[in-house]
Amino acid sequence: MEVYNSDELYHYGVLGMKWGVRRATKSLSKATSSEGRNKAIASLNSHRTKSLNKIAKLESKNAKLQKKRDKQILRNDVKAAKLDRKSAKYDKKQYGFLASQKRSERYAYKAGKYHARARALQTKSTKTQAYINKNLKMQEIFNRGISDIDSTLAATGRKAVKKVIAA
Repeated sequence: MEVYNSDELYHYGVLGMKWGVRRATKSLSKATSSEGRNKAIASLNSHRTKSLNKIAKLESKNAKLQKKRDKQILRNDVKAAKLDRKSAKYDKKQYGFLASQKRSERYAYKAGKYHARARALQTKSTKTQAYINKNLKMQEIFNRGISDIDSTLAATGRKAVKKVIAA
């Protein structure tokens, strides 16, 4: 048997949004007085401006991240490719025709060292790309939230117009 608890918190799954039930859209649809409607619309508009501010911040951050990514392509990715080539060269020398045990160990060590450096540089690049992807997802989420708020206001406007036409 389940017990219904009205004090539970619900979350709508939008990143950056506070926990709790969103009451602005409900209060707008249930508002009977003009004061209640104005209050609900003001609440929706404040949500909208917050979302727009967040989108602006995310877009400026995205531009910075793209510049950083371009620099990393020039520096880290090219350097990682060079290190991979060096690593392959020493791997090949390690198994050479007249290579002694000591020499092949030294080449194996160098190959491993260059390979590790290349992986570290590639990890940096991957991390920056992940930040860019996360930023773009957040922008998409907030843009979706703004269009939802607009549709709510539009529905209220349609109701008001229907009342005027019917009267």
